[in-house]
Amino acid sequence: MKGNISAYNSNDYDSCIESVIPYYKEFHIQIIDLVKTLGKNKIKMA
Repeated sequence: MKGNISAYNSNDYDSCIESVIPYYKEFHIQIIDLVKTLGKNKIKMA
């Protein structure tokens, strides 16, 4: 399996998106915490 490859630098994206979407970093942290809490096997796609 290959890594996630993008034409964009993720650090550049994050710095730009933070200026457009208020609280982007906080949303990101909360989503990561939620996924860690639920565990990857408990998330079901509809």
